[in-house]
Amino acid sequence: MALKRKARTKPTSSTETKPKRSLLNLKSRSKPASPTIPSSSDLVKSLNTLPFSTFAERYLPPTDPLLAPQIPSAEISITLHTSHDLSKENLRACFNLIETTSSADYKASSIGWNPREKQKEMLDKDMRYLLLRRDSSSETSTPNVSTPTSSASPPPSSLNTSTILGFLSFMLTYDDPPYADRPVLYIYEVHLSEVLRGKGVGSHLVQVAETVARRIGIEKCMLTVFNRNEGARRLYARLGYHRDGCSPPDREVRGRRIESDYVILGKMVGGSGGEGFR
Repeated sequence: MALKRKARTKPTSSTETKPKRSLLNLKSRSKPASPTIPSSSDLVKSLNTLPFSTFAERYLPPTDPLLAPQIPSAEISITLHTSHDLSKENLRACFNLIETTSSADYKASSIGWNPREKQKEMLDKDMRYLLLRRDSSSETSTPNVSTPTSSASPPPSSLNTSTILGFLSFMLTYDDPPYADRPVLYIYEVHLSEVLRGKGVGSHLVQVAETVARRIGIEKCMLTVFNRNEGARRLYARLGYHRDGCSPPDREVRGRRIESDYVILGKMVGGSGGEGFR
């Protein structure tokens, strides 16, 4: 459901990137370091270099009930991953979901659909994934970072133990000007297979990401969505997301209002201080 945003590991320069991404890279503004929590300019780097197993145990432990949402007629579990530990098959499954649910929106926009660029973005070293599947026990090639505990009735035959039914990807990065030194959790993608749509699963995935942000101590979550994707826009509005100040404005050409292809949304999630970077 969400459009990608240009990745930024840290604010580095005042040069504007491609306008269609509407993102800026600015020089880092130093802040006094806290004795327990790194300064904002260091927090993102510290978290992105933290060993994955440590990150998972601190901020989304295997026993967390959030990883076992109750879905009607299916045992559903969520597993946390990085782009490094996803198998080729799982990456392909995630890409196929993007292509199925969003390629038409890309093609209808000035951005266009570029499979190679999308796959490159998915493999960014700092990208993290929440994978949704019926049963994670068959995932033997990746770290065991979640345990399904649902007691729901057996799932329909269309769902097998290896099928990825949906996913959310996110990155810890920086806000846009005038708050370019503020860490944010940026949600890159939220996609679900048809069988799980309209069941509250997408909302749950977003809320898991928001919980991670709060536990880390990050105040804000951001995402980008196509304007033509009215269903996703309604969902994010219900979840408390609002048009961000850095969102590209509509244009007026010869007296006609031309709507931007996408809108950047933000939400303050109350993560100031949070549980801190332990």
